[in-house]
Amino acid sequence: MRFTSTTSRRSRGARVAGFTLVELLVVIAIIGTLVGLLLPAVQVAREAARRSSCQNSLKQLAIACINYESANNCYPMSRDFRNVTPTSVTNQTSLTDNARGWSFITHALPYMEEQKAYNDAVTGWKGKTNGLESYFFNGPRIQALTCPSDGVANTSVPTAPTNYRACGGDAQWNLQSVGSYPDGKYTSSKDQGYHRCALGKGKSSRITDGLSKTVMLGEAVVGDGSADPRSGWAGVSGYDYSVKPSTCQAATFTAQTTKIGYQWWSSRTGHTWFYTVQQPNSPRCARSDSNDSEFTGMTASSYHNSGAMVAMCDGAVLFIGDSIDVNNLPDYTGAGAAGGPTPTEPSRYGVWGKMGTPAQGENYTYTE
Repeated sequence: MRFTSTTSRRSRGARVAGFTLVELLVVIAIIGTLVGLLLPAVQVAREAARRSSCQNSLKQLAIACINYESANNCYPMSRDFRNVTPTSVTNQTSLTDNARGWSFITHALPYMEEQKAYNDAVTGWKGKTNGLESYFFNGPRIQALTCPSDGVANTSVPTAPTNYRACGGDAQWNLQSVGSYPDGKYTSSKDQGYHRCALGKGKSSRITDGLSKTVMLGEAVVGDGSADPRSGWAGVSGYDYSVKPSTCQAATFTAQTTKIGYQWWSSRTGHTWFYTVQQPNSPRCARSDSNDSEFTGMTASSYHNSGAMVAMCDGAVLFIGDSIDVNNLPDYTGAGAAGGPTPTEPSRYGVWGKMGTPAQGENYTYTE
């Protein structure tokens, strides 16, 4: 008589139905490979969504500026704040001067569904002897002004950041005044260059190169003060008044204590302006004698891949590659202000310079 162990039969059956260690390791390896293949695709999809959101925010701000111009017969800032009257204050002259520090964004707020923020700005300006700065220094944050791809702007900035800026054209000099007098109200001869940007022309009818051919706004990385040329800035001797972008390209970058782009309400160049001189994602520099990020010669920049977005004067949004033609960045040595160009002189900075200047009679072709 032959006997068979029930336990032995169950053991053999279990081994047949289960996984060996080798099989399990193979399955884990396959899953790991699939995850490795899928993660980049997921990251690409997420960045595409962030870029789309950024593009929409920039477009909405451009539309707000266009609607402002339609309602007021001028672009934001070009009335030099004379349509806002300070009342119940003891030093109206000082306040009027400080109000000149309002950015184009401040004036555009009612046209981008931020009426309360604008009302708060006016109330704060009228009630403070040093104007808007003390009222808004720590906020408010407006989500529509930050790009989702910029982690610094969305997580670690304590004040009121913006990634979206007005285009200053190719007039990258006298950085301390261009933001305060974009329409050339400043009486110095240095105001010549302020007419080399869309907002500085005051009205859309004065943009004779064409609304679809002229940059109005663009994006720039909010700086964290690091030694990275894209997120920090460098002090350069001779920069600004001498208009030498080549000196910025060769600058040595170190960590800075002051930051860039932390105040959307400020007209200072380091916070709400950029220039079509150096290519997108190029270094950012200030004059070493001022040594202040608020007077920095800004480039367009972003954490999108290989370029940055701009909004044209007709509201269209384009992606500008960081290899766009800038004609090898010549220095300005012309007869204009501080050695810069005359008001009607064509830009010397290739296709990029032509895109930023509104009435120099230039023509160009650009494809991404």
